[in-house]
Amino acid sequence: MKNTPQRLIVEQTVQKMHDHPTADDVYEQVLPQLPTISKATVYRILNALDEEGVLRKIRVPGSADRFDYQLSPHSHIRCVECGRIEDVQSLFLPDSGWVSDAKGYQVLRCMMSFEGICPECLKKQK
Repeated sequence: MKNTPQRLIVEQTVQKMHDHPTADDVYEQVLPQLPTISKATVYRILNALDEEGVLRKIRVPGSADRFDYQLSPHSHIRCVECGRIEDVQSLFLPDSGWVSDAKGYQVLRCMMSFEGICPECLKKQK
């Protein structure tokens, strides 16, 4: 994909957003700078950046995909109440060699995530 002004602004926007935004979140942030950009263009750019390894797409079952600018090995924790996602520094890096040996897959990446209830939602429950 070409390095267009739209691509640059979308990439920089995600890098400034530390809350694992959805494509719609990114679109809302980009729109004031690029009033003619479409949601479809933002989606295409984000998916291309994921495919190129510039960003990481976080798939969330039953919800919109999120995007992460942090590429170093780490895990995520997602609040089951509000959907917030945060980084969790991994205490270990899993060895995926046994998966390849047992199942014959070529492992491309491992994404470990936790689920729980964030401090803000816990406060609301009390």
